[in-house]
Amino acid sequence: GAGGAGGAVPTADERGRVRAFFTEQYGDALEVMPTLVDDFFANPTGSLVTVRCSPWRHVNGRGRGVVILGDAAHAIVPFYGQGMNCAFEDCRVLAEMLRVQGWSDLASVLGAFERARKPNADAIADMAIENFYEMGDKVGRAEFLHRKRVEQTLHDLFPDRVFPRYNLVSFSTVPYVEAQQRGRELERALDRILPRVSMVDAQGLSESAWRERVRELGAAELSAAELGAGRS
Repeated sequence: GAGGAGGAVPTADERGRVRAFFTEQYGDALEVMPTLVDDFFANPTGSLVTVRCSPWRHVNGRGRGVVILGDAAHAIVPFYGQGMNCAFEDCRVLAEMLRVQGWSDLASVLGAFERARKPNADAIADMAIENFYEMGDKVGRAEFLHRKRVEQTLHDLFPDRVFPRYNLVSFSTVPYVEAQQRGRELERALDRILPRVSMVDAQGLSESAWRERVRELGAAELSAAELGAGRS
């Protein structure tokens, strides 16, 4: 572990190990981080957490209530970049429910709000953790890059019918639960397509022949079921 905890002064060896690690792993960044070692020990490593809790609301016998939302109700790890967006969605949904249903039955409104939002909060929490493992463990693997190439080619060829999960989460208003489900459906379709267009096949095909092969396979899948289809 790093020194400096609880006000302890890091030893010369600890400072040297930090500099050696960053020199090896992030050498190109050192020249623009002249106070790196001091900053490292002055800012201890924190923890990333996921919050899952219930209920989110309480209404007393006089009809007065309180509700938590945003990170207080469903903090998530940052690997999908959706924490603040999820909180804004909470605000939008709650405001719309109060506008439509009014304030007279707060218990009903807050209950409906939690039922609407908690499944989506749980879904983006799961997807954010999955994205952490994807970015950390998979992006350098040839088979993963091939899978993503097939997925993106399908999206390019069928832009109104095939939607990668990342696009649904980051660039649409599709609810997180729906994006998660449609992402799983697309993954299952890719599992069926990939054995018929291997990495070896891809290396032996021109770009136009590659796209035509993926088009044929995608069309066959789409004739049976819409791959990740729906509103965007």
